[in-house]
Amino acid sequence: MPWTDDERDQFYKRLTVLAEMMGEPMSPTRLTAYAEALEKHPLEAIVIGLDIAADECRWFPKPVDIRDFGVQSSRWRRQQERSWDERQERQQKALGPPLSPEQMQANIDKLKAVVKGLAAKRRMR
Repeated sequence: MPWTDDERDQFYKRLTVLAEMMGEPMSPTRLTAYAEALEKHPLEAIVIGLDIAADECRWFPKPVDIRDFGVQSSRWRRQQERSWDERQERQQKALGPPLSPEQMQANIDKLKAVVKGLAAKRRMR
């Protein structure tokens, strides 16, 4: 999914800072090329990749390096796991507590009665 304009601006700023830090020239064309190469990945992962590159690289990273640093980092995996857990928790709250076997059977019996009633109406036509 492409980034929003705000996300793209944030990426431009962060990449420019990294380039300045490493004494690397950064042209508008190069910024656009890096953004186009990386925008199919979540910005959060790319930001992690830029942070890791700033801490660990002795060279200016290519887009694939930034992507790999971010997506393969334990920090990104932990963030994804937290996000997954939060989604599961929200979904469980939305669904409500699990039904007891007696409640499930009662619901099945109600559905059977409804289906039987519909079938009877159909036969009457």
